[in-house]
Amino acid sequence: MSGWCAFPVFQCLLLLVCILCPHVISGATNVLAQDSPETHSNGSLLSVSKLQHLHILFRHGDRTPIHDMLHTSVPFEKTWPLGRGQLTEQGIVQEFQLGQWIRRRYNSYIPSMYNGSELHMRSTDIDRTLMSAQAVAAGIYQNASSPLQDYGIPWRPIPVHTVRQEADVLLSIAKCPCLDVLRKIQMNSDEAINFEKSHRSLFELINKNMETVKIDRFNLMSLVDQFICMRAHNMSLPGWCTEKVFDEMVEVGKFYWALQYASTPDILRLEIGVFLDALVHHLKSITNATNSSTVQGHQLSVQHTMAYSAHDTDVTYLLGAFGAFNNETIPYSAAIVFELIGPDPPSPTPNYRLRLNYKRGHLDTVGEYRTLAPCTGQSSKSGCPLDLVLIYLELYSLDPDEFAQLEKVHSTHMIRLEIGVFLHTLVEHITYVTQGILATQANNQTKHLAVQHTMAYSGHDSDMVPFLAAMGVYDGGLVEYSSCAVVELLGPTPPAPAEAYYLRLLYKRGWKDHDGQYLQFGRVEKCKGRPGIDGCRLDWVLEGIRPLVLDPNVYESECATMDYGAIDRLVELFKRMSASTTILFTFAILLIASFSVIILGLLAWRTYRSRSMQSDLISFARLQPTA
Repeated sequence: MSGWCAFPVFQCLLLLVCILCPHVISGATNVLAQDSPETHSNGSLLSVSKLQHLHILFRHGDRTPIHDMLHTSVPFEKTWPLGRGQLTEQGIVQEFQLGQWIRRRYNSYIPSMYNGSELHMRSTDIDRTLMSAQAVAAGIYQNASSPLQDYGIPWRPIPVHTVRQEADVLLSIAKCPCLDVLRKIQMNSDEAINFEKSHRSLFELINKNMETVKIDRFNLMSLVDQFICMRAHNMSLPGWCTEKVFDEMVEVGKFYWALQYASTPDILRLEIGVFLDALVHHLKSITNATNSSTVQGHQLSVQHTMAYSAHDTDVTYLLGAFGAFNNETIPYSAAIVFELIGPDPPSPTPNYRLRLNYKRGHLDTVGEYRTLAPCTGQSSKSGCPLDLVLIYLELYSLDPDEFAQLEKVHSTHMIRLEIGVFLHTLVEHITYVTQGILATQANNQTKHLAVQHTMAYSGHDSDMVPFLAAMGVYDGGLVEYSSCAVVELLGPTPPAPAEAYYLRLLYKRGWKDHDGQYLQFGRVEKCKGRPGIDGCRLDWVLEGIRPLVLDPNVYESECATMDYGAIDRLVELFKRMSASTTILFTFAILLIASFSVIILGLLAWRTYRSRSMQSDLISFARLQPTA
């Protein structure tokens, strides 16, 4: 198997690429007169530069907890009447103040009156981010005249654009099973397991005091998040959670957060690649002075501001992709601001620089410039030459169509490897029943089953997710304890043709769900839109899941196949390198290979001499008289 992301054994060989950077030109904000201009690689000398574009991504404000990990006697809704994951009044103020900060800092660039071609506000389709976007916009245009002023409302409505969650690949809200598998690999790595063991006493303390939920490395951050929300609203934490324990929980949580969301290039490319592709498109349209930036049907002017209301995960992805993530928690109202500095367009890309200003939440009133990965070692305030940034981003940028194709191909591949053998067994049993054949179950022993029989499997959430995905009903939610999926076969007494039978899928969502819910098979086009309780014709279901069914013998051979994904990426890297860099890289590889041959030769000679000496000693021992 080959391709960018192939996982025959759920592993991925990762390629770390370092790009050497030439000098960077120094500057300041908005209109930037350089004190000591430097000559860039193209020989041009820039004396004056100014702000040409803003690209802003910010986290929503203070919210209520998303998960109830404590399960106390007091109902969650009574403690948090706004509901789960909702923006609080405190959060609204934080986002409004963020808008004011943006206005103060970039007042000379952002027009005082709103114009849709000059500022575009985008949000994920979630209440807290939509409300945060409106609050930020209100802060930016706080002093703008309003037609509602006569009614005592000094406010002008600013449009906030979004797309439905399942289609939002730009801000990584849409589900991507391939990405889920990559994260699972990280969380089950030796590094993750050993780190949990090194904090065994912490997990033992927590679980000793938790009544209903077992806390481990997979869900610790949900508990930490709830405690952070409680502290922000002056609520008392449980008595066992002292300041020292809380601090350790936060540190452990930060480690696993970074491991899941910012640890490998492959993860980052799937998480933020489409956003980076859009960023590159905007930057190129500005430097070329073309009105080619059209977002959701809106034509933007050459100089414009893009603002995105998103989540802590998005901030992590973006910082991680630029090598600016410091394994930190992302506070409410944190914001990343990309500043494009350079001459009035059009102008060659080497004449522009990109800077990253990171505002660490609502308490940070200044922000700080962070060095971009292509210019490691350079001054963060100087930014990085745009041509170097664009080359660097080729490693992470992902066209939306390419993402859709990757997601489609690798999602099917992931599901097939994870649950394909189980589906093979399921189809086998159903076939036995409809044909009226006595089934044989082999598991260290031969056991004959009746034609009509029940098969029950005790598994894990990692089994339930791919099974639901294979049936086309997985909604991306957590799989609760004691969740259960029941496949019901309905039809005449066998034997009978497959088209005479129907399958139904009943899903019980954990121990709190007393009834369960019938779900319709999402992979079967002919049954879409029908009530789940009506089921779906057996032959249609079998045809729908056929690409996912995996024979056990084929599974073994596929899992033994080498992953050529890293080789493909290496070839792609060679294509992107300059000729001189490629020669140096090739020379380095040959040098390493030569040393390897020499070392192997020495080891072989040492082994030969050792065996020769052992042979001489054995022969000598055989000549000695026995005692």
